[in-house]
Amino acid sequence: TSNPTPQPTSQPTPQPTSPAPTPCTGMMVEVEIVTDNYPEETSWKLTNNCSNNVAASQVAGFYNAIGTKTTESHCLENSEYAFQVEDTYGDGICCGYGTGSYKLMVNGVEEASGGQFASSSDTHTFGSCEGQPTTEPTAPPTRDRSAIIAAYDTALRVPKCSVVGASCTSGDDLLKDRGTDRESNAPNSLDTCADGTNGAHMADESIERVTVRVPSQSGGELRSGQVVEILAKVWAYSKPSEDKADFYYAANAEDPTWIFITTQEPNAAGMVDLPPVQFTLPEGGLQAVRVNFRWKGNRGTGSCSGGVYDDVDDLAFVVGPSQMGEEGVSQVGLQKARPSKELPRRRFRCDALDGEGCAEDRRCRWRVDKRSKGGGVCRRTSRKPSSPVRRPVSPPN
Repeated sequence: TSNPTPQPTSQPTPQPTSPAPTPCTGMMVEVEIVTDNYPEETSWKLTNNCSNNVAASQVAGFYNAIGTKTTESHCLENSEYAFQVEDTYGDGICCGYGTGSYKLMVNGVEEASGGQFASSSDTHTFGSCEGQPTTEPTAPPTRDRSAIIAAYDTALRVPKCSVVGASCTSGDDLLKDRGTDRESNAPNSLDTCADGTNGAHMADESIERVTVRVPSQSGGELRSGQVVEILAKVWAYSKPSEDKADFYYAANAEDPTWIFITTQEPNAAGMVDLPPVQFTLPEGGLQAVRVNFRWKGNRGTGSCSGGVYDDVDDLAFVVGPSQMGEEGVSQVGLQKARPSKELPRRRFRCDALDGEGCAEDRRCRWRVDKRSKGGGVCRRTSRKPSSPVRRPVSPPN
């Protein structure tokens, strides 16, 4: 018998190879969420601050598994972004009901993380709008002196910019937090004004950054006669309407006489950039600005509220002489100062007072309530007391 002819064997068909991932030419942003016991309350969004468009987000209800880690990656264009993580119940995602957390990575570097925030949201800003296309014609290039960051001055005991520029900022580290053993070189004030000692960072009032700068539309540098603006980044209490920020300036940082400018109120809880406050730089080679961020209470006649939850921070900066024109008028950045918008006059409310203010006002009485911040609430009374009684601001130990 003849041997059967062997059948040809077919070569295995090679599996198609997947194309290599396209490299990210912008910003690689990773959002990691670890859920708590109520995952459906957690949401987040990334907003492009330059275009006001939401670049990425997850709505409440997307997460439904307890204690689960989820990571998302997004390649975004180079821009400035605000990352906001929210908890609809308002108690954060750690640590009362499970150990939840969030982490924000930008190009492989941790930008922000946390989970224990005593309000409905936590916000972090990163990136820059520089280089973004605009529809407006670009102005001629000017010398960029906007990145002058202050250094702590041991003689003045506050952050100080020693170079004349378009701006002076404390940066993100010198004023972070509040109070002794928490804020660097606390209280960072040019006089005896001290910070309050009650509360916790990222839960109660604190000033995180102070900047004084020439408005971008004006140009020029910090010189006498120049209209400038103060910017303050603060951490506002979960009831932001109870917080107030008082703004001051002094012509002589070495012997300050504080001039009140205006009072601003945060429009949200958590990390907030207050609206710019404008004033005109007086004559003086070394000047200062002050932000006094207080919980309830009154501004009073001084520049230091001194409440147990209050934070005060000063920033000193060198000011150049005015640049005078032929008729003796400054020609650099000259414009009429726009008055800062004052808060509207409000009807008197006892619940806007702290314990000390409540005790001193005959229209009000203090009711102890350990569940409330400050150990109680101030209520209006129809009976005029015989004499004011001082009560503690904070609950007894």
